[in-house]
Amino acid sequence: MKVFWSDYELTPKSFNSSSNSCLTSKISAENIRGGLIRVKFEKEITGYASVHSWPSLGDPSLKQLKTDLMGLRKEPIVQQALVCAQEDAKAREKKVSLLHGLEVPKSHFLMTSLEADLVSYAQKNKFQTIKLKIGKEKNKELHWLNDCFKEWPNLNWRLDPNASFSCSEFVDFWHGIKAKENIEFVEDPCSYTPDDWKKLDRHKIPLALDIEVLNFLANPSDIQLKALVLKPEAQDIFDLSRRTQAESYVVTSYMAHPLGQVWSAVQAARLKKDINSLVAECGLLSHQVYEENQFSQHFSNSDSFFVMMKNSFGLGFTQELESLKWEEL
Repeated sequence: MKVFWSDYELTPKSFNSSSNSCLTSKISAENIRGGLIRVKFEKEITGYASVHSWPSLGDPSLKQLKTDLMGLRKEPIVQQALVCAQEDAKAREKKVSLLHGLEVPKSHFLMTSLEADLVSYAQKNKFQTIKLKIGKEKNKELHWLNDCFKEWPNLNWRLDPNASFSCSEFVDFWHGIKAKENIEFVEDPCSYTPDDWKKLDRHKIPLALDIEVLNFLANPSDIQLKALVLKPEAQDIFDLSRRTQAESYVVTSYMAHPLGQVWSAVQAARLKKDINSLVAECGLLSHQVYEENQFSQHFSNSDSFFVMMKNSFGLGFTQELESLKWEEL
């Protein structure tokens, strides 16, 4: 097996200076860097995958992942990238799309800034659910949300603080929300401990697990999870869904390269095929928070469905991938 690497960079969309313009409270709005891999397997078949790291959320650095890719390949992000590349290679050899015959779930509209125009845009384009990254300017976010509940009372909201609150801070924040019935779930309001999350549960906060899932599995509690958020680019989502009981399962991209988005859509569709109604609206349209590039230009921005380019093999993007410069690792 030979592995080749190509750097990529994504530019977050900029908003007006009065908005909360960072991606999350733990992720800056600077350009996002990652890598694509091209893997040549036995029988000379070749597949592609995306490798991305969010060190601020606990991932190894991109340099560490690159080193692991050349060595032991023990990091979950690297392992899942190689699984992706192998499946992509097989599909390309057979000249079929990995999405062939699969139904991709609808997606929420992802927002990383406090922009009323984006909420209006989402509703006009038939999105039913908005996922909002919060935690940087907590008071401002609370007032802005309460205004949105008045303006758009029929929208469903998912809040994602990326564990940026303390337990007591989020309890106070929750009690300031005036339309709690509009909140489907809160994803990782604070770092997981059984005692803290039981306290959140007692306040009837609809809890969803994401980056705290391994802590939860290591120290389980009897709280009822509203949702488990799964990321195919970093996790074996089928194993985690079997090991973690929740009312629903939400598959999202890793807010990274469009190639990884397609893989996330494939895995979301496969999970939906396995457990059907337990898969809720997913989060497969993260390209909307970045400036358009030669890959994302093939995606739709106008509704809640993931639409892939026609007549593509594997994960698609054949011409775009072949045009890149590749370095052998």
